[in-house]
Amino acid sequence: MPLILKTRPSGKDEWCPKYVDTNFSLMPYGKQNIALVAADVEDAVDTAISANADVRRLPDDLDQQLGAATAAVQAALESRNLPAGWVLSTMTYRQVLKVLIGCMQFLRRFAGVTQIATPFIGGAVTLNTQFNQLSALNRQRLLTVAATFNLNTSGLGGTNTLRQILKNVADQLNWPEVKLGGITI
Repeated sequence: MPLILKTRPSGKDEWCPKYVDTNFSLMPYGKQNIALVAADVEDAVDTAISANADVRRLPDDLDQQLGAATAAVQAALESRNLPAGWVLSTMTYRQVLKVLIGCMQFLRRFAGVTQIATPFIGGAVTLNTQFNQLSALNRQRLLTVAATFNLNTSGLGGTNTLRQILKNVADQLNWPEVKLGGITI
């Protein structure tokens, strides 16, 4: 779901889900202005939120296979600068989410470590940008962030694309269980 800057009741400005004001938990994708959001809302609100073109609602049963929805899931991910070439119809939504969480956590830490305030992927930098095409500063930033997770950095170099790098680090992160709101992924 997209994120927007909202003034909270405390008076503090925060990045929040575009269509949800209360009872939510989110995992931002670095500074990409999108997040994985779990929200406890009534059915009518859920239907209204899901009708927005910039929202991709996941099924309640995360253990079902993607099946016929695979192409739509891949397109939704790619449009949000999340690599999707690895997504297969035989995978469950939970399996896909675990990889996406790795990508999201990596760019989240990237934003925290580097203190950059703008999206890393966007403009001239795309998922197809090769490591050796990035500025020396951004190459070093990626390696530094990987080191904070104690990741093998052999896949972060040369002609590897950001698409490949994000999938590589997500596979290495592979947390056994993540909770978002009341949902175990």
